[in-house]
Amino acid sequence: MSETGTLTPAARVTIPIGRSPRWVAITPDGRRAYVAVDEGNADGSTLGGISVIDIATNTVTTTIMLGVIAGGPAGVAITPDGRLVYVPLFDRSVVSGVVRVIDTATNSVTTTVTLSGRGGGPSGVAITPDGRHAYVGTEQEVDQDQGIVSVIDVASETVIARIPVNPFPSGIAITPNGRHACVLDLDGAPAVIDTATHELTFPIDGLSSGRIVFAPDGVHAYVTHDEILIDVVDITTNKLVALIEWTAGRPMWRSRRMGVVPMSPSDRGAT
Repeated sequence: MSETGTLTPAARVTIPIGRSPRWVAITPDGRRAYVAVDEGNADGSTLGGISVIDIATNTVTTTIMLGVIAGGPAGVAITPDGRLVYVPLFDRSVVSGVVRVIDTATNSVTTTVTLSGRGGGPSGVAITPDGRHAYVGTEQEVDQDQGIVSVIDVASETVIARIPVNPFPSGIAITPNGRHACVLDLDGAPAVIDTATHELTFPIDGLSSGRIVFAPDGVHAYVTHDEILIDVVDITTNKLVALIEWTAGRPMWRSRRMGVVPMSPSDRGAT
């Protein structure tokens, strides 16, 4: 910011990276970024990868290969201690959804956790603030009519719960206080999971499908509506309060009087 109070945008930096970057997560110490990419094979198949960027130098230091996949990696999440990276994907070799677990000390895959049976492609991953559990959504499996949210115990790297949800989960986020996991769905029927019991609690009415993120203070949640719209939810009043519309590359904040969204008042970020 200048002495006159004017914000001066930082210079844009372009970092050469793999094909089709989709997701990014930054380590808690702010030193590295892990970016999900696709790499093509000569036979037309897709190799998933994670490119590691040194933020101080804005250079790719390594790319961690994830194997032959379909549809690209479905998310990236880093544990709060910065030791592990969770990357869900559809592994074509076993025709099911899995999570590759990367050790950030060596930047290598150390574990693969199987999530689903045949056809259950993953979509979204979130880790609780205490680092104990990872929540990963998968679409309906072959001959099944429901999706699944798998709960992975980070310490043992095993699935400890499978929670039925609607067939096509599209994104997962954990409230800042860690009490609930919010699961959006492509069919417009989001759900909320109690992270203490790993059970469904109250549904959410009025939210769109897409992606969701909570502000650090837990007061607002932001939900992608479509390519240019973002719903703003006030968690303290349980209402959709505003709409951010991107017009000509600029965000426009608009007041939005809409119905109640039944989210728990305890999700304000305070414990």
